[in-house]
Amino acid sequence: MNVGRIWKHSPMPLLVTMVLLDWLLLLYTRTVGAAINEGIPVAEQAFGTLIATGLTLLVWRRSRIAWGLKVVLGGWALVALVLGGDTWPAYLVPIVLIIATQMAALLSPAVRKHIARPRVPDPSHASGSA
Repeated sequence: MNVGRIWKHSPMPLLVTMVLLDWLLLLYTRTVGAAINEGIPVAEQAFGTLIATGLTLLVWRRSRIAWGLKVVLGGWALVALVLGGDTWPAYLVPIVLIIATQMAALLSPAVRKHIARPRVPDPSHASGSA
């Protein structure tokens, strides 16, 4: 399996990886970050993960709005995590890496080509028109 080829031409493995990383993030925050997240019910985090999974499914179905939402939310989360605090606990490093990996997959050429609208020829320049 050539990673460069997947990066440029295969959106499905990238989007499946994004879904798996969403669920890994939930698992990580509920186990390693259990003390930090004790005020957040697991149902709320699982619901958020289901929404992220649904948005990824919509990206697979070529929704540019879902893609844009995921880019904005992922970018906002990265900025908030990187610039949000004075200290950087080791707990945040895997979270930042997971979100950065998801952002890279969203911005990959394969996914951007997948959601792009096909070009429709301009009828005024159609060949054979008199």
